[in-house]
Amino acid sequence: MNLNDIYIIKTLPFGETSNIYEIISNEQGRMSIIHKGAKKGNKNFPLSQFCPYKISWSGKSSLKYLKEYESINNKIILSDKQKVIALYLNELLYLLVPKDLKIDGLFDVYGEALYSLVNDNNLLKTLNDYEITILEKCGHSIFLKSNLDNIPIKLEKKYLYISDYGPKETDNNDGISGKTFLALANEIDYDKETLIESRNLMKRVIDFYIKPRTIKTREIFKYIALDSDDKKNG
Repeated sequence: MNLNDIYIIKTLPFGETSNIYEIISNEQGRMSIIHKGAKKGNKNFPLSQFCPYKISWSGKSSLKYLKEYESINNKIILSDKQKVIALYLNELLYLLVPKDLKIDGLFDVYGEALYSLVNDNNLLKTLNDYEITILEKCGHSIFLKSNLDNIPIKLEKKYLYISDYGPKETDNNDGISGKTFLALANEIDYDKETLIESRNLMKRVIDFYIKPRTIKTREIFKYIALDSDDKKNG
């Protein structure tokens, strides 16, 4: 029987003894699976988030039944702060990725983001890169290198960002600096100003695509420091 690599991004109770897992699969995209008897104990334990598994399932409806599973021996060890950010990564997938639609590379992008949480000192950059990649894989174009008139972004200019269209040059001092767009595009390095501006911009862009829903894990970001200088932006 073929086993598929998966990550669990959300767990919901189902009856007294079972769970429903929202998963992303390397072969099938995002889908829902019932784990019958997951809470009975013995040899049948609930599966965990942030841990890759190989599983098989059965069923013809959109809700499948878990049959076989095995843990892949590279579970990621996350600190409490990293777990909060990982929950945000999961929630973003849950809200943005349509169910039962295969999106090439989605499984790998998520796995790489989890490992980056452990190995990368710049968590805000990791968040930016992940959000942009997921948005683009879900069909939402993010324009960072040129403005509405297809003119390259200038470092010294200010811009407004119009979702689905791109940056529009403005004389308003409250606009977003060209540096921020180029940092998001990985054309230049971030500094403190561009990190803060980039997080505010990405929050607005994501809100545009998930409205009227909201991301609950953002509330926890208020109480943790995502980098050494800034404790409020995420």
